[in-house]
Amino acid sequence: MARMTIRRLTQVTVQPDEIALFVKEGRVVGKLPQGRSTLDGALIPFLGDLVDFASGGNMYRAELCFAGTREFVNLPFGGPIDDIEDPETGLAVGLRVFGEYAIIVSDPTALILKLIGTRQAPGIFAPNAGPRPRPTRVSAETAVRL
Repeated sequence: MARMTIRRLTQVTVQPDEIALFVKEGRVVGKLPQGRSTLDGALIPFLGDLVDFASGGNMYRAELCFAGTREFVNLPFGGPIDDIEDPETGLAVGLRVFGEYAIIVSDPTALILKLIGTRQAPGIFAPNAGPRPRPTRVSAETAVRL
């Protein structure tokens, strides 16, 4: 299960090739600038909407997601494709393919929302829709490399 609380006054560093998004209930509610930030509602205005009052105002209720915006290169792919029959000899020949590819995230917000913004929120699942699906967790860094 994802951790939904972030301590007030936490230091967060966003690298130049990253984006950091606050997500609450499947929506992006804010973005941190690159560099080092202290999570305080007095310094970052949108954090005031995320305060968890049950903690005495010492926690923010949201997920903080990072996505890489640089180009990820030299990612390997490959393996067996299929077996075909050689028409002259009648022998089966295994076809395989290997290579490398590169990707870049053109819209980090859409990536984050696609990965975590579409999960069912607790209590919203339709009771007659069958068994509740198991939630899946994929980090943004892993997803960028898919």
